[in-house]
Amino acid sequence: MEEISAPSHPNTRRELTDVFCGLDLRVQKTYLALLNAFTALLEEKRFENITVGEICSRAMVRRATFYKHFNDKYEFFAFAIRHVRETFRPGTQCEGQPAPRSGSYIQILQDILDFLDENEARVRSVLKSEAFPILTDILSEQVYWDVAACMQEDIQKGIVLPSSSELTAQAYTGMLTSVAKWWFLNRKKISKEDVIQQAAALFPASVEC
Repeated sequence: MEEISAPSHPNTRRELTDVFCGLDLRVQKTYLALLNAFTALLEEKRFENITVGEICSRAMVRRATFYKHFNDKYEFFAFAIRHVRETFRPGTQCEGQPAPRSGSYIQILQDILDFLDENEARVRSVLKSEAFPILTDILSEQVYWDVAACMQEDIQKGIVLPSSSELTAQAYTGMLTSVAKWWFLNRKKISKEDVIQQAAALFPASVEC
């Protein structure tokens, strides 16, 4: 059976398990403090102007503790994206357990649009960032993992993909992220519901999860 290779990014090294699954309560509190501090800072300044020191100071966490868990703020950004993504998903995704399914590739898009809609100020801060291309790569990698999980089940069901699994996963990831960005920049002209309805026609029924 064909396996879908994982994307590689120098600033992301963790598997896509529930970010808090099985962690000591003290570590969970540390992560939440860092996430809350980072979220607040994103509403005040651009990503490239946020330093690890500021995140730690706002969270009242030592820099040494931060670097014990993350290489840099880019890896932490990927961690934050995973955490936000999981708020839209039921259940857990602990190591050794099957990943919860979103239902379809279109549900993945729905999750992205919901996130953009509920975090407009923070997203606009990222869009204005000089580091936007890097942040987009990190976000796309997280979407790729969701697409790959959905596609792996298609393969297990015997569904024939329109191309190789890796190429199809990359194409769907690009489509989903591009549509999401386009909607965010044009959200006053078209509703989320209309985007979802129109986007559904882009995915063949044979690869609907």
